[in-house]
Amino acid sequence: MGEIVYFCIRMKKVIVIITLLVAIVSCLGGEKALDKTAKANGDSIAYHVAMLRQQDHSLSIIDSLEQAGMLTPVRADFWRGYSCDMCWNTRQALHFYQKAFDAYTDPISEWNHYLDTGYRLAYMHSYLHEYREALRLATMLIDKASSARELRETQHAFLIELVIICQLKLGQTAEVKENTMRAYKMLTDGDGTSNENLMTFTYGRASDFLHAGDLNEADAWLKRCVDALHRFENEANDSINLALAMEYHGHTSLLKASILLARGQRAESSAVYDAIPQSQFYHPSNVAEAAEYLMAAERYEDALVFYARQDSMDITHTTESPLDMIHEHMIPHFKAFLKAGHIPEALEVAENICDKTDSALTNIRKDDLAQLSVVYQMQQNTMDLQRAHIRGSVYLLIMVLLFLMAALTGWLLFRSRRYSKELEAKNRELSEEVKLCEHRQQRTEQQLLARPQEELSAAQKLYLRICELMEKEKPFTNANLKREHLAAMLGTNHSYLGYAIRECANGQTISTFIDAYRTEYAAQLLATTDQPIGLVVEMAGFNNRVHFNKLFRLRYQLTPSEYRKITNSNRARKQ
Repeated sequence: MGEIVYFCIRMKKVIVIITLLVAIVSCLGGEKALDKTAKANGDSIAYHVAMLRQQDHSLSIIDSLEQAGMLTPVRADFWRGYSCDMCWNTRQALHFYQKAFDAYTDPISEWNHYLDTGYRLAYMHSYLHEYREALRLATMLIDKASSARELRETQHAFLIELVIICQLKLGQTAEVKENTMRAYKMLTDGDGTSNENLMTFTYGRASDFLHAGDLNEADAWLKRCVDALHRFENEANDSINLALAMEYHGHTSLLKASILLARGQRAESSAVYDAIPQSQFYHPSNVAEAAEYLMAAERYEDALVFYARQDSMDITHTTESPLDMIHEHMIPHFKAFLKAGHIPEALEVAENICDKTDSALTNIRKDDLAQLSVVYQMQQNTMDLQRAHIRGSVYLLIMVLLFLMAALTGWLLFRSRRYSKELEAKNRELSEEVKLCEHRQQRTEQQLLARPQEELSAAQKLYLRICELMEKEKPFTNANLKREHLAAMLGTNHSYLGYAIRECANGQTISTFIDAYRTEYAAQLLATTDQPIGLVVEMAGFNNRVHFNKLFRLRYQLTPSEYRKITNSNRARKQ
């Protein structure tokens, strides 16, 4: 305990020194030069304090690292999740992993951190038996990273293994076989795949298929594991690798014995087990597997020997939750005593199981409440920081809005003056155009009226009658007016009517002649009344507003709305 306290004190001093260095270099303009080194140191410090498994202390140091700029907010949340993960505070770990994962946005720039965070988030879901969500996340990570060509062999292997575990739990046997073979081909086709990785991968798959009851697949993967083990053993050149090879000899032999036992070949299974040298039962995992096999083979006295050996190893199950320890270690021990007929010992273990289960459940309830409280407090702190950030953003936004309002006011004033000038120019053009049109038509009529009747042609006389009819009776206001109706009103036929208009109105047709009167009448209504434009269109004899707008703009170079504004402006100016 004293060493831990001393380490933490030293760690705080290191953090303070690095924080000062960051501040000094920032002031000197060298922040970019120290940025990568500082963040790398921040990750290293966060990892070591998380491994102390003292959550409150770890979180405090991670907060300090974030404030010092040695950890980004995303990495700080990741290490908070990792610290909670190391202390078996699963819900808190899930909260921080999710928060860190959600902070990544496309395009991803830090793929290693992104995939590590996503993998741990998916693993937390699988630990909480949320296998579908874990499978969804792991599959999404594989597809996304593969399409971006950012998935390394190790990361791919971990994610594929998690996918396989979830599919096994969900009973997706066909998918498990497909993914397992896919991962194996990926490992064997890769240039940098080690025999150690192949050995551990194939052993894990053989064990998975054995527990799933698919003995043929288990046997096939065991053979692949043995081949990889032999290659690994041949290239082993130090004591560590030789010890690992010996450990896996024990693993593979026990697995072979278990497969034979599951097939009902008890004699062959016992022969394989009895041939395993006792020297290979030195590793805690071999001891646990041997005890499990002996229980399945109903050799309970031998199993008790291995359970006693397991207890003598004084293994501290720091990586297991209390309930997992009860399920994995104490319950098999109880079953071994019971099956072997050691009733007093079995009762003693059973009482111990009950006590530890009650204690574990009580602690779990307390931990759940504590985790919820911590998560709530952290969310409150986050909200406080967000409020402070929002206040600063609001102040900045107000200043920007004031500036924009001032700029907009100036622009509107400038635009208003410019529009007034444009309006006056359009007004002059409109007045000139209207006067010119009226002058042309009046001049034609006046010229015809000034001439003696005996000098006028029949077509000219008819044209004067047409103009008089249009001005007095306004037949053009009838939207259904046809050239035949107009000719009938004048006592002639439409062909001769069209001829008279072409001769006297600069080649206009009957339709364009009528539309011209309608357009002028509409302009008059727009200038002298406040009727809606739609009603003006109908009163002028148009039954198609689009056609009216086109003719009006062609004649006056303005929309009806603009025309009304200009004429109203002129009228107000004259008053």
